[in-house]
Amino acid sequence: MRPLEGIIAVELSTIISGAACGKVLLEYGAEVIKIESPRGDYYRSYGEVYNIPTDEDENIIFETVNSGKKFVAMDLRGDEDMRRLRKLLHSADVFVTNYRPDTLRAMGLSYNQLKDEYPRLIHASITGYGEAGPDSGRRGFDSVSFWAESGFLRDMSVESSGYFPISVPIGVGDNIAGTQLAGAIAMALYQRTRTGRGASVCTSLFGTALWTFSPISSPAQYGFKWPRGRYEGIPCSAPYMSGDGYWVLATLGDYEGLWPGFCRAYRAYDMIDNPRFNTRDAAAKPQNSKDAIRELEHRASLLTAVEICSALDDEGIAYTVLRHMKDNHSSMQAIANSYTVPYTYPSGKKVTVAKPPMHFSGCTTIPHSPARPVGADTEEIYKRFSID
Repeated sequence: MRPLEGIIAVELSTIISGAACGKVLLEYGAEVIKIESPRGDYYRSYGEVYNIPTDEDENIIFETVNSGKKFVAMDLRGDEDMRRLRKLLHSADVFVTNYRPDTLRAMGLSYNQLKDEYPRLIHASITGYGEAGPDSGRRGFDSVSFWAESGFLRDMSVESSGYFPISVPIGVGDNIAGTQLAGAIAMALYQRTRTGRGASVCTSLFGTALWTFSPISSPAQYGFKWPRGRYEGIPCSAPYMSGDGYWVLATLGDYEGLWPGFCRAYRAYDMIDNPRFNTRDAAAKPQNSKDAIRELEHRASLLTAVEICSALDDEGIAYTVLRHMKDNHSSMQAIANSYTVPYTYPSGKKVTVAKPPMHFSGCTTIPHSPARPVGADTEEIYKRFSID
């Protein structure tokens, strides 16, 4: 039995964040009914940006966060479909939305407007900036509210001549926020078993970013600036190019304890006891860091990636070769853990599709299936819940 079996969630969302939340709920047993306008969620056609298929039977980015749901088409600008939605909510345990607070209030779908009529309903929302404060009404997208507003795009770009911020990793913050909201929903459902009452649970892309990036943003309050140049920062935290053209990255949780082994892996034996490098505080000094990184670059260039990785492994040091995004979808480690699942489209295209990575004992991963067309389940849902 899946932990959320028997739970019905109605999802009123567009693009990714709300859909990601609904997908997590679905994977762990909930039935998710997605409400779309008759023209469909804009995200159905977003694959065109990447020049990939957006067909009804092959639409991987839409399916990743939407497959398995029931699809109901409603024009909520009209009274009749709004009446139908409100009737459907009487049978729901959870209402998931990523509409802005003022939009929900205008539609009569805010928590305060629903809580008396639906006392057991969990009202779950994702906004751009939160439900209070001067920016609460601003439009929010992952690119703006998560990546740009948090400082990541500006501070993590490498400064050089011709410097410009990195391209936005679209949708990542949406997935994180949606997954967080799903966890909050589970807590609210548990609370309901004790109180008998629903609740409002909410998060935002901006708030999610602040929490996500807090390990690297908090020190800024003390004047720390994140290293952005090649020769800044702790030398063991920099990736090094092997002689056969691979970047290798290692991390030392215990700098002083693992530094000797790190040096042995790169055959930099003369650096082991050098007081400029063998403590974290000393190695962090700008000139020491610069000199250490340059020397390790030279040592790495004399070795193959296999030689470096094998030696790091023998020394008990965490490491990896820097991968490409495309490698995620051929990773046997990912497939072995059902982090991705294989699927073959009718066109013959073989892919792997990412899945929420939390596992419960006794639960197998749900196989992938294409998302259904706009409104494909409208008639079934109306009949089942006696909606006319």
